[in-house]
Amino acid sequence: MRNGDNARIGTKLTLITAFAAAAIAVIWKVWACDAIKATDAIPVPPSSSPSLRDFGSGEGAEVCRGGYQPVVRAGVAIKPCIELSQGKVRMNVYIKALQPAGTSGEVTAYVWLTHRDSKDKYRQSLHSCPVALPDDQKVTTCANTFTPPEPGHYYTAASAQTGTDPLPPEWTPQYTGTQSPTLRWQP
Repeated sequence: MRNGDNARIGTKLTLITAFAAAAIAVIWKVWACDAIKATDAIPVPPSSSPSLRDFGSGEGAEVCRGGYQPVVRAGVAIKPCIELSQGKVRMNVYIKALQPAGTSGEVTAYVWLTHRDSKDKYRQSLHSCPVALPDDQKVTTCANTFTPPEPGHYYTAASAQTGTDPLPPEWTPQYTGTQSPTLRWQP
């Protein structure tokens, strides 16, 4: 091998390394739109699972998915939550813009209830909200309450997309949407 070959190989390796570093930075910015803060943490008693809260017979505090999840197609990040409210299940999704300039065009956020075991989605629980955010600091919510048809374990599912379609893209049976922790509900 000649010195010129070594120099070309070194140059190629340097370019590949720089490209990989830039790609990782972009991926990190898109997927890690919000670090989990101490205020996002939900205290869970040691005897219970962190993904399951038993609200069976009393009112409970809202429990949320840790951190915001980006929905790049809509330019927003979402954090679904669930709680027992006046004997019904309250579904809520917090929404914030991914970009400092906020959202552009029409964005719709969706929230609905799903049975954990059967994966049944309840059309009557589906609620959509138009979203317009001026910057990435403002947070808005989309919420609904619903009485499940039977006792069981449920979670809030949420999504967002551009446009005003009445159904979220995840409404087909094979998709679930972004999920909250699970809540056990009984009448």
